[in-house]
Amino acid sequence: MMGRLIGITVILALAGMSAAAQEAKLPFEERFVTLEREAIDLAYRNQVERLFSTWLKDPAGQPDRALSGIRNARRAYTGAMQEIEKREGLRTK
Repeated sequence: MMGRLIGITVILALAGMSAAAQEAKLPFEERFVTLEREAIDLAYRNQVERLFSTWLKDPAGQPDRALSGIRNARRAYTGAMQEIEKREGLRTK
């Protein structure tokens, strides 16, 4: 799941487009942003659930392992959301 969060971040970073490309995509842009935010939220939630489930199955090294995973997930979540906000800022200018 962490790989998915990182993948989403990379996809969002690569999605920065020229003004002309943004204009062509404008009718669907708001929906894309909504879907991206929902996907990132879901990926984060799924990762936290997976970390907790692992803790229940294997208490060795817990809660440090779970907390480390949550820190990583938060970092990826924050990065992905910031990329969306950057794109949104470029689109509204």
